[in-house]
Amino acid sequence: MAEKKKTVLVLEDDELIAEALKEGLTRAGIKVINAVDGEAGLAMAYKYHPDLIILDLMMPKKDGHEVLAELRADKWGHDVPVTVLTNANDNIDIFLATKHINTNYAVKSSMTLADIIKTIKTRLAAL
Repeated sequence: MAEKKKTVLVLEDDELIAEALKEGLTRAGIKVINAVDGEAGLAMAYKYHPDLIILDLMMPKKDGHEVLAELRADKWGHDVPVTVLTNANDNIDIFLATKHINTNYAVKSSMTLADIIKTIKTRLAAL
């Protein structure tokens, strides 16, 4: 029996970045769901229960910090792996995001798409 395809929810309001992530992850054999704002992202997370969430901090309607806080307060969302992928690289943002369980942090501008895909594949393989 074939292994179930892993699902990643990408919460990213930049259309080009979201599309590049979707294309790269799909080529890597990962199912991708996209959301362009925090409210839609939370709704999709609760509906689909993805294996991992990629979360930008700077998004409309609800920012990434709000999304992460709401996820971690939820029974299912408390443990879901989250990779914060953002250009916000100040110490306060990093601390606020990584104080949550099962959350790692990556700065978009310091990584290539291939680096990001590799990081996500490594996290998914560990699940």
